[in-house]
Formats: sequence, C-alpha cells, structure tokens
Amino acid sequence: RFGNLPDPGKTQDFVKKLAQVLEEDEKIRKQLETLVSPSCSCKQAEVCVKEITKKLGSPKQPSNPFLEMVKFLLERIAPVHIDTESISALIKQVNKSIEGTADDEDEGVPTEQAIRAGLELLKVLSFTHPVSFHSAETFESLLGCLKMDDEKVAEAALQIFKNTGSKLEESFPHIKSVLLPVLQHKAKKCPPRQAKYAIHCIHAMFSNRDTHFAQIFEPLHKSLDTDNMEQLITPLTTLGHLAMLAPEQFAAPLKSLVANFIVKDLLMNDRIPGKKTTKLWVTDDEVSPETLAKIQGLKLMVRWLLGVKNNQSKSGNSTLRMLTAILSSDGDLTEQGKMGKPDMSRLRLAAGCAVLRLAQEPCYHEIITLEQYQLCALVINDECYQVRQAFAQKLQKGLCRLRLPLEYLAVFTLCAKDPVKERRAHARQCLVKNINLRREYLKQHAAVSEKLISLLPEYVVPYAIHLLVHDPDYVKVQDIEQLKDIKEALWFVLEILMAKNENNSHAFIRKMVENIKQTKDGQCPDDPKINEKLYTVCDVAMNIVISKSTTYSLESPKDPVLPARYFTQPDKVLNYCLC
Repeated sequence: RFGNLPDPGKTQDFVKKLAQVLEEDEKIRKQLETLVSPSCSCKQAEVCVKEITKKLGSPKQPSNPFLEMVKFLLERIAPVHIDTESISALIKQVNKSIEGTADDEDEGVPTEQAIRAGLELLKVLSFTHPVSFHSAETFESLLGCLKMDDEKVAEAALQIFKNTGSKLEESFPHIKSVLLPVLQHKAKKCPPRQAKYAIHCIHAMFSNRDTHFAQIFEPLHKSLDTDNMEQLITPLTTLGHLAMLAPEQFAAPLKSLVANFIVKDLLMNDRIPGKKTTKLWVTDDEVSPETLAKIQGLKLMVRWLLGVKNNQSKSGNSTLRMLTAILSSDGDLTEQGKMGKPDMSRLRLAAGCAVLRLAQEPCYHEIITLEQYQLCALVINDECYQVRQAFAQKLQKGLCRLRLPLEYLAVFTLCAKDPVKERRAHARQCLVKNINLRREYLKQHAAVSEKLISLLPEYVVPYAIHLLVHDPDYVKVQDIEQLKDIKEALWFVLEILMAKNENNSHAFIRKMVENIKQTKDGQCPDDPKINEKLYTVCDVAMNIVISKSTTYSLESPKDPVLPARYFTQPDKVLNYCLC
C-alpha cells in the first residue's frame, strides 16, 4: 500500500505522525478539510498546501522525510488545474466556438475540430471531476448546448448532465424546471442517441422518476404504428431504455408490446421490398427505415430482459430462439426473399450482438443452448466484412470487461480462416490481450481459485476443440485440407497460450486433451461421426502440443475440470489412444 510513497520503509510511522498532528493542531486540520472539500478551488488549494507545509516544516531541518511524504500526498489530492472556475471557462470557450465567435482559425485549429475536442475533454472531466461542474453558470451553458441543432453538441451535453447532475434537483431547482421538459421532448422526438441519453439523464438526476417515465412511456406506447417506419425508430429506442431502467413499472404493457407489436407485427413482416443489389453492406444513411426499426425492436427485447434479470416467464428462451432463427435464416426471418442483402447483413449483426449482450447476464447465459452459442460464434465468419469486424469488436468488449464467459474467447479461433489478413491480426491481438488480462487478474486475486475454470485462459482449449468439431466447414473427418484448417485454428490459440510455460501449463493442456479423449461429445453423445471428429481434433491438438513443447510430458500441476455441458463424464475404460 505504501510502495509508491517516498521512503516506504518509514511511511507507516509517518502516517501515524500525521494523524497525531491533525488531532492536535486544529489549524492544519481545517486547512486539510478545505483542501479535500469538493468545492475547493485551485487558488484555495495553493494557499492550503503552502500553509500546511510551512507549519510542518522546520528551517533547522533542510532534509525532512516526513515533510516530503506529506507534500507528496498533498500534491496527489489537491486540485491543481481543475475546479469550478476552470470548467466554466472551458464551457464558455466551447460555446464561443459553437457560436462562431472564437479565434479557432487564427490559432490554426479548424472550428469543428475545436468544438469536438472541447466537448470530448468536458465529457472526460465530467467523469473525473463531476463536482467541478456544479455551478449555475456551467449548467446554464450546458442547457444552451442542448437547444442547439448540432446533434453531437446536444449528445455531449446530455452525457455531461448525466455524469454531473445528481445534486441538480436540490441545489439548482430553477435549472431543473427548465431542463426536465427539454429532456422529455428529446426522449420523444429527437434522434435515437439523444433520446437514449435523455432517459438516462432523468434516471440519474430526478427523484420522482416514475412519474416522469410514465409521462414518456404512455404516449409513445399508444402511438406505435408500423405504417411509418421512420417515426418508429426513436420511440422504440426510448421504450427500450425505459424497459431496461424500469422493467417492473411497465411489466404488463412491455410483455404485450414485445409479443404482439415487436415480434408479430414488426419482425415477422417484410412490408417494403429491399433494393436488389449484390452489395453486402451500405452506409448507415442508406439502410432502410424498416430494417432500422427492426434492429431497434430487437434491442428493445434485449434491454427489457437485461432490466428484468430473470427468466421466470421464459421470455429469455423465446427471445434467444428468435435471435438464432434470424442467424440461421441469414437475416431473412420470414424467408420470403423480399429483403436486400445489406439489410440481411445488418440483422445478422444485430442478432449476433444481441446474443452476446444476453450471454453477459448469468441467468441468460445458462439457458443459451450449445447450438445457439455455435450459431452466434459463426457470425465471426460471416460473408460480410463489416459484420465480422463489428461483431469482433462487441465480442472483445464483453471479454475485456470479464463479463462474457470464457467459451466466448474460443470464438476467436474461428478467425484463423478469415480471408482478410487484418481481421486475422485483430483476432490474434484480442486473444493475446484477453489471455494476458486473465493471467494478470488471477495473480492479483489469488482468492478466486474456485472460479479458476471461468478465468484460467488454458481452459479455452476444450471450448475451442468443441467449437471446431461442430464447425459446419468440417464435413469429412479425415480430409487433409479440412484437417489443415483445424490445425491452423488450434495453433491460432495454442501458440499464444504456449508462448510461456506458466505453472507447467503445457502439461496441463496435454492432460486436458487426454481427458477429452476419454469422453464423448456432450451435445451429440450417441453420434459416432461427431465423436470421431472430436477424437480427431484432439489428436491434432496433441500433435501441436508435442511438437511445440519440451515440457509437455511432465506431471500436470492439477487435474483439469472439463465443462460438463460440452463433454460427457470421462470413461476410464475407453482410454482412446493418442496418435
């Protein structure tokens, strides 16, 4: 704990001494209280630091380790650059740029770039220094940003309000009375991103949110109409976020909305034939309003489930069936052939990402069947480059947060056969980052050994083997070309895992593969062809381990535990020989 402080050996004694000084000296204590107060300005901080160091220093002691430690701590906690005054000045400068009265061009910075950079800086500061935004002047400037036509400016202002406005209702009631109607209007009528942030602002800032939410939910719910798809996108976005934040408040209407409007009326009908084109992807502004509405419908279903966080009504099962039906039909759920290829690509991506979102909640992860998991995994091999790219980014995001279970890390092994070099390189980077992240986490959290099967990166091997066994491209069990692809996919992950032989991991991987060869496939235990594929893939994996390691034959440090859903219990009698 004291390792970063000067003279760490004596730090504990110095901290005790500082506590004693604070107890005995009221003046120093008051200075420190001012310094740590959220309302302390940079000028006040400078005075406090000078007063404290002056009081604790002594001219007779030019070298004073105790004073050095106190100075170090004061520098860490004192507001040096950011306070209410500086935030107010920054917002004024951004507003000048927006209004076109700043000298950005004279400074050699294009006005748009200055506005974007200023807003990004304010967004970051709203996370790190929310209290510094607490002034009427700052909030009034942000209100001005909300009323501007520029979407990016309004979005940034909404995010800043969400991060900083927790005390606004009690401390700035005059701002609240102006802000609330603006937020309600944005939730109903503005573009989807603004609508989303407006709902989250109300949730974060206001106490009587049930009433405010009802005033938004009821008119939007009543006005839903598939005759005008463009007018559906914002209401569905807003209703989706209300469903996530207040699922119990709107439990009955939401269930009916999902079953009748979203599924039967919106998703199960193709009203307008898509443009006939050979393109697999088009820009966002070229996507049909009907497809955008369907995507928001899918997102609403998922957000509702994430808000409910239980599967008592079995809505999770039916939603997963719907999502995987979209994947298995290549994005054309009705299979009427009316949809254009770019629209089908968008829906495949939306469905794959929706499964990833649900897999991050334990109550839904446990009901995802192996077939559904495999269909989701195959999105990373989609024929459309942009689908593969966006899906891989969502996958990586969930894995890096340690929210997605370990079997989803195995999905990156399928990227070994991606025809585009940069996609393969990206997948490899993702594997490296995740494997290192999990190893580091286990070093820092020694107490989580009971969660070893969900964290230890070597445990990705059984999932990778199982996924490759069920890869639809693996058709002929002993086909040389197909086995080369299997070998490449296994080496894609094993090369990274085996780069370091941490805790004799090579022997652990070998033992894991041996153990799998004593089981049957958990998904199709009675299918001889699938089991033959399983043992063949194990042989390929074992061949890699033997050829790339000199320590594989050592005793494994621990006996691997195989995932029960993926493999049957080992049969010690049927100890299949390893080739």
